[in-house]
Amino acid sequence: MSTWTVTISDPLNETVLATVENGIDTSTDRVVMRGFDPPIVAPPGAGKSLNLYVKQSELEVPPRAIVQFSLDGTAVFWGPAVVVPPADSPGAGPRDRDRDALERVTVLGGEQLLKDSVVGPRLLDRAALFALGGNDVSTIALELCELYAHPALTVDYLNFPATTATLNIFYRPYSTLDDCLRVLAETVPGGASYWVDATGAVHFQANE
Repeated sequence: MSTWTVTISDPLNETVLATVENGIDTSTDRVVMRGFDPPIVAPPGAGKSLNLYVKQSELEVPPRAIVQFSLDGTAVFWGPAVVVPPADSPGAGPRDRDRDALERVTVLGGEQLLKDSVVGPRLLDRAALFALGGNDVSTIALELCELYAHPALTVDYLNFPATTATLNIFYRPYSTLDDCLRVLAETVPGGASYWVDATGAVHFQANE
């Protein structure tokens, strides 16, 4: 029998608020979740959406909580909860017509946090890029993510391999981080992909 696990953390991904295994809260042994819709994930690993059906009066999922869904110990989906039921909702009975509103928690993929992150007035010109060690667009992507990514996201230089595409200047203040990564990806011959994986780590790499 497969084991599905939902880990719920605060919006900054600093503190685990609850862990649910096969619908049971591991801290109380109470049933707090009746099920889920299969998570939608697009290659190379970008999460799209996940719906959970919870007893909100017991689980108390806060708005923008970070939710990770795992199957048999393997992380499958990660992102912020953008729709949660009313705080006092006890779930729904079989005859409740508004069952969806009483139980559904909708989680979007971690890429939503890239859309929520706004880039500041960081000018990446020749001098700045020289100080960073190169002008590969992956270097620019890494710098912007380190400076401006939502604090719940993980940014590791190992997930930003060189692409061979270069720029001598980049400046897009007050754009979203998602917009900046998209523009950088379009400069790579053959294109590049960026995404947030099922552990909350940001990736940027040339398409193979």
